[in-house]
Amino acid sequence: MKYNKFNALIYELIIFLCRFYPLKRKPWIRRVLDYCRPDWAAFRAEVAMKDVDKQVDKLHAAWDLEEKEKQKPVYTELEPDGSRAQELLGGEMSKATRARTRARKYKIERERGKRDERNTEGRD
Repeated sequence: MKYNKFNALIYELIIFLCRFYPLKRKPWIRRVLDYCRPDWAAFRAEVAMKDVDKQVDKLHAAWDLEEKEKQKPVYTELEPDGSRAQELLGGEMSKATRARTRARKYKIERERGKRDERNTEGRD
């Protein structure tokens, strides 16, 4: 937006001085305020939008970091099922997201007959 910076400054200065002195009663001060108000409004809108842009950039940075943490792969190893190969090499190794990994692990353990030791009391 194009605005006159001098007019915006004059408006700010008069409003500041009006806090201490009763200047708004004077007709020529009212005319100056009426004349400078559009430039002051454009100036204030620009300042507010710059502040909003800074806040948006901070939010995007925080969201990107949060999303990066969520997408981080999780490596899990399931216990061996008793075969000779798995005894030598260890259990099945997999890479997945956190929720999928937990669900798959518990599903395999249920199939093998293991008891689910998670505390689920009080959940509906």
